[in-house]
Amino acid sequence: MKNGYVYHTKYDTERAIPQGSIQRAGDNVLAMVRHLLNADILSHTATAKDGSVVFFDLLGLCLIYYPAWLGNIINIGVVAVSFYLTYSKIKNAYRYGVTSNVYVGQLFHSFLAQISGCFASFVTVTIIASICDGMGTSYVLLQASGHTHIIFHFQAVQCPGTRSRT
Repeated sequence: MKNGYVYHTKYDTERAIPQGSIQRAGDNVLAMVRHLLNADILSHTATAKDGSVVFFDLLGLCLIYYPAWLGNIINIGVVAVSFYLTYSKIKNAYRYGVTSNVYVGQLFHSFLAQISGCFASFVTVTIIASICDGMGTSYVLLQASGHTHIIFHFQAVQCPGTRSRT
């Protein structure tokens, strides 16, 4: 990057990108396309005629893929097991020395804390983005400047993490 202060701002243009970076990006895209064209997944397209396939990379070791209907079954299974385990814990709460009502109350408070943390993080990030936007800058610009304003570093990095752990 020739000028890190314009990176991801309205002043970011093609001229600010070194030719080597463009070449590297092109090489990466070409390698990915070649890999996808030679992948086994393309030889099994008949199993997913509608094109609904779930796929993901497992730690860079292999590509895992399966039909979307199987993904739906897995998701429903995980939700069912979660509900069963929660019901089982509530039903057998007396084994842990609490009543079912106390356990449900604790479960509700835990859920409420998670929702509150998410909401507080959203509000914090929105406020920081509004401040940065009002100043005509971006968080990336703050990163490129080495966090010269410690108050921005605290708000942008520390607050969302702290709020989400409530």
